[in-house]
Amino acid sequence: MAFCRFSNGYLSYGFTSLDNSFITKYMPFAKDEYVKAYIYGLFLCSNNVSSSLENFSEETDLPIDTVKEAFEYWQEQGLVAIASTSPFEIAYLPIKDEPIKLYKKEKFADFNTSLQSLYPEREVPSGEYLKYYEFADDTKMQLDAILMIVKYCINLKGTNVRYPYVLTVAKDWAASGIKTVDDVENRIKEYETNSEDTRLIAKAIGKKSEVEPEDKELYIKWTKSWGFDIESILYAATFSKNKGGFPKLDKTLDNFYRLSLFTSGEMKEYKKNRDKLYELAKDVTSRLGLYYESLDYIIETYVSKWLNMGFDESALLEIADISMKSNIRSYEGMNNRVLSFFKNGRLTKKAVDDYVATLIETDKTIKSLIEILGSSRLVNNADRDYFNTWTNVWGFSVEAIRYVAGTVSKHSQSFAYLNNTLGRLKEKNCFSIGDVMKADIACDSPSSKKKSIDIQERSFTKEELSGLFTDIDDLDITEV
Repeated sequence: MAFCRFSNGYLSYGFTSLDNSFITKYMPFAKDEYVKAYIYGLFLCSNNVSSSLENFSEETDLPIDTVKEAFEYWQEQGLVAIASTSPFEIAYLPIKDEPIKLYKKEKFADFNTSLQSLYPEREVPSGEYLKYYEFADDTKMQLDAILMIVKYCINLKGTNVRYPYVLTVAKDWAASGIKTVDDVENRIKEYETNSEDTRLIAKAIGKKSEVEPEDKELYIKWTKSWGFDIESILYAATFSKNKGGFPKLDKTLDNFYRLSLFTSGEMKEYKKNRDKLYELAKDVTSRLGLYYESLDYIIETYVSKWLNMGFDESALLEIADISMKSNIRSYEGMNNRVLSFFKNGRLTKKAVDDYVATLIETDKTIKSLIEILGSSRLVNNADRDYFNTWTNVWGFSVEAIRYVAGTVSKHSQSFAYLNNTLGRLKEKNCFSIGDVMKADIACDSPSSKKKSIDIQERSFTKEELSGLFTDIDDLDITEV
């Protein structure tokens, strides 16, 4: 127990200090859920109360995803820093007071008159005008364009629409390059053209409220940037019905986009094979010695991608086994191995086994060279780079390399020394064992013959694989 702490009673009836700058400059523009998350997090910090993401979500009645989105938003505003994502940890930052900008009323006289005319039932306060001035100054959007956005929002929501909502729409449009009256007119026309499609989508996902401008922006992204047609979007909506509206559908389509599934037919096939994907993901997870309560993320991020790259299921299971024996026990680690095999065009179990067997046999050859040089150390990636250069780039035979190693062993145990000697022989065009023996290099090299291996049915041991896959992404070793 801490030496000093707040009692439960103090926590219930005490006070949490909230900076006025937050109330005046940040709160009006933030979503209610974001404000709620910020204040509750400030309460925890101020009173030194420990909590977790799950507890935070439960105590605030906010979904975990919403809590994360809230603090990502406040990070963008410069009020917090996400110190860690796993576990999710937040560091509150001081609110910096910035000097208030002064604006000449004459410059905005016409704007003020026009804005007030849009709200005949209330008087627009000076603070609201100021927010529009600041927005125009920050984004360089034309004042008449801003007025058009205000009018659009009023037509959509009525004269009770709050200015933070208007500015949220305006900020989204400004971010997509909309700055002039013509730009705004074209965007509104585009919304009207797509209105029937967006209504169909809203119905498909069970959205009962009016389609919002941000929903229409998502539709434009799905069709223009990602290339989905209305048929594929409506089918994707079946995955998101009554599960979070347009933002949830956006995540679903983002997943299909990353998987290169663009048509409803491709999506249907994906859904059909979903059970098979779960079984494969479950098997791979087990072989890696891992456990996940939900495999959705694993399927979407790794397994589906690997299959789309052309890998056989048996090849993926083999790579999982190899990864486990190589002390690689994470999906990201296995993914690096998968990408290495993909780069080398090895997509089947046999191709994977052949490649691993080649690497193991090559390591045995390199190990024999190390022993000829009089050392007992393990093989490393620098050794592999040397050997690859000597055999695949320079063209030396293994027998010639062994012969030279026996010669230089009297002087050094270093691969660098051996490399220097081989480099001089290369200049003389001496690559074969016969050429090397005729050169001015005398030694009593231990004779050794390369052993053949049967690679039809293999079971690689942990000892064979240990350290082999530490960093082989750039290796391209052919069988020697």
